[in-house]
Parts: sequence; structure tokens; C-alpha cells
Amino acid sequence: MLKKLLFAFTLFTTSLSAFGQNADSLTVVKTKWQRTRVARQVKLFQHHFNGQNLFGANQHISFLEIKNTGRKAIFAIGAEEKQLITTSDFGLRDTALAAINGNFFDVKNGGSVDFVRVKGKTINTNHLAVNGNRARHQ
Repeated sequence: MLKKLLFAFTLFTTSLSAFGQNADSLTVVKTKWQRTRVARQVKLFQHHFNGQNLFGANQHISFLEIKNTGRKAIFAIGAEEKQLITTSDFGLRDTALAAINGNFFDVKNGGSVDFVRVKGKTINTNHLAVNGNRARHQ
């Protein structure tokens, strides 16, 4: 009986320890996501986490839920070295069901201000700020 109690106590304290390490996961799971219907079988989920309560920082997370469309799912990355192309134009060009912006555009010169590598080819490198430092998102 004592061994069973000791085992149960150990299991309980271990689970409490794991709970602290999984706080970020629980925050994501318990969040009330803003849901927007984007297309017939596509929903956009978004939430802005304030107060540095996710991964120790403020975060804005978006993801898509795509129901079975009868089409084979293909995921692609669209990137341009010099041109300034909007996310929706990338989607139209590639006949996408949905498109998500994944980094920061260089609105003056086109391309990205972040490192982008697609299929082994470097499309863009990080652009450093005037002071020579990387932007926080890099």
C-alpha cells in the first residue's frame, strides 16, 4: 500500500512539474481564437497574445483550417527576390485556395527584409537596420 501511495505521489508531483513547462501549450489551447470564414471550406484563426504571456513575448498567431476539398493538398512557398507582390497576388498566381504572409516585405525595393530560402536557393537575405542590428523579427 505504501508503494502505491508513493508511486501516486511521485506521479502527481511529476505532472505538476510538467504542467509548468507546458503553460505555453495550455495558453494556445485555451485561447478564444477569432474565427473568420475565408472561403467555402477555409477558416482563418487569429489571436494576439499580449502581456508577454506566450513564449515570454507578445505574439500574433494566424493559422488556417482547411476542410476536405476533394483536391490533393499542396503547400507551396511563394517568394520574389526583387518584386513587391502582395500575398493575395501570390495566391492568385499559384491558384491557391488560401495564402498567408509569412514575413516582412521591403515595400520600397520589393522582396523580403528577412532571410528566405526556397528549394535550396537563397531568395533574400536579412536587411540590417541603419544601426547595423537585425530587426527583432529576424
